[in-house]
Amino acid sequence: MMGMIFNEIEEIIVELFDEDEWDRILEECGLEGAYTSLGYYPDAEVWSIVRSVSQLLDLEVAETLRQVGRLLLPKLVARIPGVCAAFESATELLLNVNQIIHPQVKVMYPDAIPPVFEFEHDQEWILVHYRSARLFSALAEGFIMGSAEYFDELCEIEAFELPKPEGASFRVRFSPTVVG
Repeated sequence: MMGMIFNEIEEIIVELFDEDEWDRILEECGLEGAYTSLGYYPDAEVWSIVRSVSQLLDLEVAETLRQVGRLLLPKLVARIPGVCAAFESATELLLNVNQIIHPQVKVMYPDAIPPVFEFEHDQEWILVHYRSARLFSALAEGFIMGSAEYFDELCEIEAFELPKPEGASFRVRFSPTVVG
């Protein structure tokens, strides 16, 4: 996992709790926590941190990962503002993740193995097929939720295929928020 993700997870934990809680989580996980933004670290370390946070929040691991993704998205957008400024909606961002976002990731992290998203859509729903052996489909759902919030939209996500080692599939629908 990219070091920048670890840095942002640390920031989220400190914002939600405090620096001492981050240190306690690292100690509980047996991790040093010296993550550099350009470093690349084992996925097992993310899983360990997420499991610890799940216990702290009394949430399922998948739900914790979704919430981490939701909170991470605006922080990651802030790190690559020019890329995301080209999009006017969560739908545009989602449909361009393979062509624009993930190539940027590969520039910063040549060893990164980003997931592949395949899409089908009609006028109401986007069918998203998440393909990765890394089992972060809940994180991807969280990023989708975060993109809706970033663009001030509502988001419905329905999993219709349970996550399995090679990925997951779900339906997504974005709609504008109602003002007033």
